[in-house]
Amino acid sequence: MLTLHTVAQQVWELLPAITTGLKFGAAALSFATAAVTARRLCRRPPMGDGGSPGRRHS
Repeated sequence: MLTLHTVAQQVWELLPAITTGLKFGAAALSFATAAVTARRLCRRPPMGDGGSPGRRHS
């Protein structure tokens, strides 16, 4: 049976891996958010074109 000291020691040994994983996860989430925001900004029609976004002028 594992004692509390043994469990704490194992968690302490895994702590650097856990924090590294959290850092990479936060970076990936930030990158994904920036990519979605950039995609939305690129799809936005230019302001002041005088027409609706779905209509083309010949």
